[in-house]
Amino acid sequence: MADKADDKKSKATLNITPVPPIILAVIAVIAFGFTLKRSTIAPSIPTVLAPSKDNQKMYTALILEDVANMEPSKLLAAGQVDEAIGQANKEMQEKPNDLETIICVGNVLSEKGDKQRGLDLLKQTCVLAKDSRYVRINYARHLNMAGRQDDAAKEYETLCKTTAKQWLDPRIELAAIYVQKGKASEAANLHKSILEIDPENVAVKRAYCIAMARTGQEDAGFELFEKLCALPKDQQPYAENCKQLLKTSGGSSRKAVIQLKDDITLRQKQIRPRLELIELYLYLNRPKDVKEAFDAAIKVDPKSAAAHALMAEAHLKLKDNEAAKEEFKKAAALTYSNKH
Repeated sequence: MADKADDKKSKATLNITPVPPIILAVIAVIAFGFTLKRSTIAPSIPTVLAPSKDNQKMYTALILEDVANMEPSKLLAAGQVDEAIGQANKEMQEKPNDLETIICVGNVLSEKGDKQRGLDLLKQTCVLAKDSRYVRINYARHLNMAGRQDDAAKEYETLCKTTAKQWLDPRIELAAIYVQKGKASEAANLHKSILEIDPENVAVKRAYCIAMARTGQEDAGFELFEKLCALPKDQQPYAENCKQLLKTSGGSSRKAVIQLKDDITLRQKQIRPRLELIELYLYLNRPKDVKEAFDAAIKVDPKSAAAHALMAEAHLKLKDNEAAKEEFKKAAALTYSNKH
């Protein structure tokens, strides 16, 4: 009887149908999917900060420097998006109540991941560190980067009202949003208040004279523009970039021009290298060479306010004030066209 039982057991074992390899593969994929889902689960929004002896850092610019040096931030800066998001989620799971971690994760997600989730985290950092102007400006910047200019403007406006007017960062960044939104009066007022604190800021002065031209002060705006263009070349807003180009070209202006033309060839549809070539010509006091570069830039972007402003500067250097004023007016109109 035992032999018969063993025989039946043996036959039963032999008759087991093997699992096809394709089914095993599907099971493996599903199992991996569950694992991946667990590892990329959206971080929860914290309600309290972990105690830290470095909590005072949140009230200084050091907090944003530290966040920029965290691994997810560095991965994102290097273009390793998936790795940055994965590392951000991992660090959030490990330190869910650490302010710098929350900021870092919020930055990464709002830039390249689940934008709304990232912004929610950054909004919560403003609650967790409600008296930190650096935490709030970081939130405002990422709202702006996410295309939510109106929300960003509200955050910047709050910062402008609650911080000393000597802190220019939120004011300069808010003015840029007013320009994007075509709000010339608001931009002009803010530029003026910035210049009361930093009267030698040439970049803000240039923006101010453009805003003046759109608020009924065209002649005064152009007069200021003329004065700015007459400043020494090393005081122009494009000076540092031109110096760097010359430095990388061994001090050779010829090589610097060739380098930019090569860059233009590689980036045919981008206007930035074309504008840099115009700026270099102006820096090298070669205004006659600007027209050809300007015409090429306008073909790429007919609505480039920056190109028209640079052409206006070239006309001034060539003593053609009438043509300069026409280009200045075009630059002002395009700057505040509200089609950014």
